[in-house]
This record gives sequence, C-alpha cells and structure tokens, in this order.
Amino acid sequence: MSNEYPPPTPEQDPAGQSNQPPPPPPSEPQWNPQSAGPPPSGSGGEPGYGQPGYGQPGYGQPPGYPPPPPGAPGGYGAYGVPQKTSPLAIVSLVLGIVGICCGQLFVLSIGAIVTGSIGRNQIKQSNGQLKGGGMALAGLILGVVGIVVGIGYWILIATGAINGEFNFSTS
Repeated sequence: MSNEYPPPTPEQDPAGQSNQPPPPPPSEPQWNPQSAGPPPSGSGGEPGYGQPGYGQPGYGQPPGYPPPPPGAPGGYGAYGVPQKTSPLAIVSLVLGIVGICCGQLFVLSIGAIVTGSIGRNQIKQSNGQLKGGGMALAGLILGVVGIVVGIGYWILIATGAINGEFNFSTS
C-alpha cells in the first residue's frame, strides 16, 4: 500500500488551493449605508433592520413594547421628556439646612416642611416629568428636626439653663 496522496486535479495547485476564478459580482447593485440615498426597496439590498421587504418595522421602539417607565435612567420622564428638578424640593432642602444651623429661627424649618410637602405632592402628580422627591423628603425631615432643635433652644432659654447670648471674648 502506498501512503502517497492522489495527484492534484487541474483545478487545484499542489498546495491544495483552488485555481478557479472568483464568482461574478451580483447583477443588482448593493446598497451602501454611507451613501446619501435611501436603501433600495425589495430584496436587492443587504439584509438589515427596518428595510422594506423584510417584514420588520423601522428603527426605534419595537412594536408591542410599552414606553419606558417614568423616571427611567438617563434623566428622561414619561414619553421621553427630560425631567426637571422641582424648585420647591430645592427650596425645601435649603430651608431645612439653614433651619438646622439657625436653631432659634425655626420659622425657616416651618417653611422647609411646607415647601417639602407641596413639592412632594407636585412630583407625585407630575407623572414623571419632575424629579427631586429625595430632596423634598430630606428638606421635610430637616424641617422637623429644625423645629425640635428650635423648641428645645427656647425651652432652655425659658428655664434659665442658657442665657441665649454668645460671648466669644476671651478676657
């Protein structure tokens, strides 16, 4: 028995590669996505998403899927409208912080509670167009804490535990 390979056929060279010419180009022109014109209709173009003749809709949201939920990542609310931060949420947070720092002026803390609760209601009713619920809640909580600190301050003054004066002199 011989361990030799069969001799190469006329279509192959000794390395085993084909010597036949490449197939002819397609008779219909292929659509180039970088060209300025629209894709050709029918089955002449390359298969792709949304081209006519393939039974698929165009680019965008697939059929049968609901729109993204309100407050979806990316800062967009219901129906792709960009979300805005509620101004009352910002005011509530600022008033809550200032109300904590200035305990004797707990009127600011009352403002933080009022604007925080109104801001939270507006955010809930905006159907995802407003954001800032966390800021409004933080301002509301800081407002309550500011009122407690303010009432405690005035109780200490009334009982004489502190005199209410801040004397920073060292003499």
